Amino acid sequence: CTPNDDSARKLTELLRANPGIGFRQFGIKANALGVPYNKARRFLDEGVASGKIEVRPVGRKHTHYLREGATRSVDAAE
Repeated sequence: CTPNDDSARKLTELLRANPGIGFRQFGIKANALGVPYNKARRFLDEGVASGKIEVRPVGRKHTHYLREGATRSVDAAE
């Protein structure tokens, strides 16, 4: 496993375990797992762009959800 694969796996599991999480909390929890803030941000941005992560606005906050069928790591090469 490359470090990128390990980070992607950790972040995918984090999002799966915390549906509806906001970015700030996601970044804090990712950092606690040893994943830098910038990697967590890129993970969410790339996941949204690829359609594997759904963003729902709730007031001024944006919540993040792993889409159904996105069972593999979001940014892992296939």
